Amino acid sequence: EQCRLQRIDVYDVEQLDQARARFAELAASAPQPFSNAATATVKPVIACMVAHDWQEFERLFSEDFRCSDRRRVVQLELDRDQYVAFTREVADGRTIRAESHVLATRGDRLALTRPTYEFADADVGPSEIAFLILTEVDERGRIVAYVRWDLDDLDAAYAELDARWRAGEQRAHPRVAAYQAAFDRDLANRDWDALAALY
Repeated sequence: EQCRLQRIDVYDVEQLDQARARFAELAASAPQPFSNAATATVKPVIACMVAHDWQEFERLFSEDFRCSDRRRVVQLELDRDQYVAFTREVADGRTIRAESHVLATRGDRLALTRPTYEFADADVGPSEIAFLILTEVDERGRIVAYVRWDLDDLDAAYAELDARWRAGEQRAHPRVAAYQAAFDRDLANRDWDALAALY
């Protein structure tokens, strides 16, 4: 409710084991931090790639899907069919291991993640690739856009994430938008009193 603190458990130093047990209990039932409809696509995408299930993989993307790969050595703009073919060419015949870490979300439809993929086949040992990727989904949870960057392009990735949020879901959340604008302004101006007043 309005991001207010609902409960605090306080323990004596001798109750450290009880405090840890209570923390583990609460953490087990807590939702994943930053989870939204965009982050929910990460596991199915990876699962389809690992299984080489290209029909199901294609279904995760909307018909008007676009991929903008801005990595310095790639520089590609792809539609859905081109993206599926590109991914299949990279992954087919190879063993795939992957993990992904959520860096940020905006609203329910945007997420910025840092995936790491490891590919291996019979002829070549494992090779690893990591990058930043922005995912945008539609109201049905299908992926409508990917934008990829090299790992050192974090500022560009956050700028794109914020720009897409302002152009879309922000309009449905004017109070959040006003708070974020005030926070950004006060932080940039180092106005600590105004910043403290936001809390």
